Amino acid sequence: MSGKAAEDQRLDEKNEARLNRLANTQKIADAADFFVPELDIAIQKHLRRMPRIHPRQWEFGMALVALDRAGVFNGTTTGLSFGSGQEPIIFAIAERVGHLSVTDLYSGDTIWQVAQTDNCEDFVLSVAHEGFDASRIDVRSMDMRAIAFPDQSFDFAYSISTFEHIGAENDFVQHLKEVKRVLRPGGVYVLTTELRIGGETHEIAGNYKFSLSNLLSLFRQAGLNPESVFDHRLTPIGMNEATELASARSLDQSGMALEQLIVTDTGGIMSLPALFVLRSEPYRAPDVIGMAETTAWLDDRLRQRTRLRFQDWTSLNPYGGLTDARSPNVDLWKDAGLAPTSIAFATSYCHFGDAEMEFRVNLAKSLGLESQGALVVSIMSWSTENPQDMQPLSSQTILLDAATPAASQLRFSLKPEARRTYSVYGLIVDGTVMLADVSVVARHKQ
Repeated sequence: MSGKAAEDQRLDEKNEARLNRLANTQKIADAADFFVPELDIAIQKHLRRMPRIHPRQWEFGMALVALDRAGVFNGTTTGLSFGSGQEPIIFAIAERVGHLSVTDLYSGDTIWQVAQTDNCEDFVLSVAHEGFDASRIDVRSMDMRAIAFPDQSFDFAYSISTFEHIGAENDFVQHLKEVKRVLRPGGVYVLTTELRIGGETHEIAGNYKFSLSNLLSLFRQAGLNPESVFDHRLTPIGMNEATELASARSLDQSGMALEQLIVTDTGGIMSLPALFVLRSEPYRAPDVIGMAETTAWLDDRLRQRTRLRFQDWTSLNPYGGLTDARSPNVDLWKDAGLAPTSIAFATSYCHFGDAEMEFRVNLAKSLGLESQGALVVSIMSWSTENPQDMQPLSSQTILLDAATPAASQLRFSLKPEARRTYSVYGLIVDGTVMLADVSVVARHKQ
């Protein structure tokens, strides 16, 4: 083989290897990642799942890739997981290391169904694949802010979409310091969490959407160092456009388990998973690539999608803002055993762009259960920058009793403000209200 032919072959092999591997593992989620063999193999071979474009599956697969690159899958290492529930990644990791300690706030009283048990070991092992060696893991209930293990106990740790649920600022730092304490020299912590695009951290205790600068500050305070590059690039394809969850759009929840998305639009707050690889080293800020371009592209696509979505009447799920997207004040769920609430209905918070909006709220009273009460229907305005800033806007009160027509329609208009998001809701302020049906439709004013 000639020198040129040999060089060409080396270049071909190098390019093939590059195409088979992700350029960076410390990065934001990207639908295009699913078409890279390295991630595809992690999902199909080790997670034992069929790949589909979804944030959680990206997090599981990418964590496996990052841990593999960190060298922990040598059959001898010991690891620690946080907020693990019954995640399939538990078994994918445990089979490739020496031992894995699995933790969560397991309790029969917790509101988190994924950790709702008083027998956590049986709970986790009940979803293990056939042939899994149970001795590879131990399972315990543990607060990730107070890790009940001695110093330098583990070679690695990981958490999947758990960090944002710990609490507030001090809790995040406390957890990270605890991780640093229990890692051995050279140990690694692979963490995925929710990253906000184009805004400051959205601070709701127990459910944060972090700005990148906020996350990096937390790592610095805890004495953990991220890898040298954070890849903020996003492939400009339709699968990466910000999308509302199915529960916000539709009453039909049957497809939720199969919905595909990467970037979530929660009332104009765009967020997606990001993965960080942290080590106990002096902090150095990583080089961030692609952040401005990603933010600009997502902002532009959100504007265009909003304009197209509301150019004609569009239905909003009237129960999308309620727990489990169901209401005990509606005939459909009157026997479902739901906890009583004065909120008869509430849409998820929605981004309407900057064009004036008009709304129609259609109410049908129950024919089987007589109402004798009053319902206030309002639009709630909520700041996307300050979660404490919530303002009820125009309201209308409707009395529901035997004399009320079977169906009523209320009309509203609204000029949306920048950095605010809106929900249409009905609040029972007097007596008993039972409804047969509610519909909420909206469009840009004609």
